[in-house]
This record gives sequence, C-alpha cells and structure tokens, in this order.
Amino acid sequence: MSANPNSLLNWPASYRQIPAIALSQTNPTTIQMAQVVQNFAWPRAPLTYNARTFTISKPGLYFVTIYDPTLAGDQPSETNLTAYCVDRSQQNGQPGYVYCGSILATAAGPGTPQPGGYPPGSGLDTTWDPGAQKNQLQGSGSYSDGSRGA
Repeated sequence: MSANPNSLLNWPASYRQIPAIALSQTNPTTIQMAQVVQNFAWPRAPLTYNARTFTISKPGLYFVTIYDPTLAGDQPSETNLTAYCVDRSQQNGQPGYVYCGSILATAAGPGTPQPGGYPPGSGLDTTWDPGAQKNQLQGSGSYSDGSRGA
C-alpha cells in the first residue's frame, strides 16, 4: 500500500493564495471571503475554495480557515468544506486547515484585512496568470509590520 501524498502527515509547509487579500467587512456584522486559489508546492495542483459569508457578533480580529484534510478543495459552485471565522489563530498552520487570511473588523467597517496563504502575515502580493499556467510572486516579501522574513 502506497502512502497518500495528501495525508495530514504530508501536509505542505507553505502555500500561496490568489488573491492574497480575500477578506472584506461589508457591514458591522458581516465578513466576506472571495473565492481563492491556494497554490501548493508541485506536484499538487492549485485548489479552489469558493466565496463564503460569515456573521460576526462584535468587532475584533478574526481568522478564516477552511478544514480540508485531504487537500481536495471545494466542489465547483459549492462550499462543501467547513469554514471557520474565529477570533483566535490556533488553527493557522495546523495540518488540515487552509488559512485564508485575517481581518480586524470594526464597529463601522470596513475592517483591515491581512493576506492568506501560509505562513500567515507574509504581506505578499501574488498574481495568477491561468493562460501561462504559472504563479508569479511579486512584492518585497516583507511582513505587514515592515520587518523582513528570513
């Protein structure tokens, strides 16, 4: 029996999200996530996670993850995987959870989003050119606080 390359034991160490910023606060109690593509290291194919809407009860910092332990992505036109919009980051970087970003929600909106992908907070701006079938990383690679990663 061969090992499953998508098992939790083989969870990818890093991945990039297109668009990097996918979260927005549309009103004081609503956070929306745009459809995203997570680009994992080759040989895994990019995975799509469809748009979602979350209801929040109060202002604060929220983290959005999707539980996808088999790295299958959402089915076309469905949100079949469980998504979380929570005020703690304990799922970020945990095997099985795909990190889609964070947002500091305010009482009046519009909130301040941070990029998804992993590791979180990289501040990277990524673009996807499906015609060229390749990903391009753009930006300085600096963190949102201005420091640079290793």
